[in-house]
Amino acid sequence: MHFNADDIEAWASEYADLPSVQGLVAAIELDRKLPQPGVYPAGSPMRMLAEQRQTRLALQALKLGYRPAGKEMITEVLTEVAKAQILGAVGLEGTGVGDLLDKAPLEKRTRAEKDELRKKERERKAAHERSGDSLGLERRPW
Repeated sequence: MHFNADDIEAWASEYADLPSVQGLVAAIELDRKLPQPGVYPAGSPMRMLAEQRQTRLALQALKLGYRPAGKEMITEVLTEVAKAQILGAVGLEGTGVGDLLDKAPLEKRTRAEKDELRKKERERKAAHERSGDSLGLERRPW
C-alpha cells in the first residue's frame, strides 16, 4: 500500500476536531521524524519495519474514512456506470456509455409472439412426453 502523508494530512485537515484524526496526524508527524523506508537497503529488516509502520498509518486513515485519490475516482466512475445501468442510462445520450447501452440488444417481441412461442414449447413438451423419455427408452407402466 502506497503511503502519502501529505494527502492524508490534507484529508485530515477537514476533520481536525475529531480526536481519532488528531491522533493520526500526530502519528504521521512522528513518522516524518523517523527514518523513511527508502534510506534502508531493499529487503533489509529495518526497511520492512519502516514500511510496516507506514502501512499501519495508511490503514488507520482508511478506517477513519480516508480514500486515496485514485480509488475515489474509480469508485465514482463505477458508481455512475452502475446507476446508468440501473436507471436505464438516463442522461447519458451521446456519451460513450450511453451509446453502448443504446446498442445493446433488447428483446422486443410482442405479446402475441411470446404467446406463440409458449404454445410451441408446450406442444413440443407434450409430443416429447407422448413419445417417451429423451433417451428413447420405452415408458414403463409403474
